[in-house]
This record gives sequence, structure tokens and C-alpha cells, in this order.
Amino acid sequence: PTSSSWTKIFFAERLSLFIRVLALPCRVVFHHFSPLLYASRPSLLHAFLVVIALFSHEIDRSVSEAVVDRLFALTQDTSVEARFRLLAVNWLIALSAKKRSTFGLLWA
Repeated sequence: PTSSSWTKIFFAERLSLFIRVLALPCRVVFHHFSPLLYASRPSLLHAFLVVIALFSHEIDRSVSEAVVDRLFALTQDTSVEARFRLLAVNWLIALSAKKRSTFGLLWA
């Protein structure tokens, strides 16, 4: 199954090599993963966040705000399992701690 959640994570984690070798700009790769921001499965959202982490120094502030809004919404959504809500908190912490990231600006 080439379109499974785990396959998307596998490719997202290995993108940095292809991006460096081919000198791809952010927009070439990012638009393929951006719909995953609103995925209902945590594994798909994780694939999106892996790509975001690769380009955290290049993405627009509006994208950063959308990611943070989505993650905050997940933490407050009582219909989501508690473990996934905690995972969203962990993702927020990880993104804000990344150096040279636009996510740090959102905590100021």
C-alpha cells in the first residue's frame, strides 16, 4: 500500500536528502503535504509535521499560525483520545523549541 499513513511518514522523514541533492524549494514539496494538516489520523498529521520541521525556517507566518491553531484545537477537543491530545501538546513543545523557527515567534 503506497498511500498508507506509515508510507507517508517514511517518505516525509527521508525528504531532506532529496531536497538537498535536488536543491528543491519549500513550495515544491510543501503543497503535497499541506492537506495533511487537517487529517483526522495522528500518523498523517505527524507526516505533515515532519515536513514542517524540515522547512521551519522557510514557511510563512500564516502557515505557522495555522499549525499552532490546529494543534491547540486538538488539545482542547474532548472527542479526541487523551493520548492524541497529549501528543499534540508534545508536538507544540517540539516545534516551539526548534532553533531558527517561525514557531518561536508565536509564543512571544
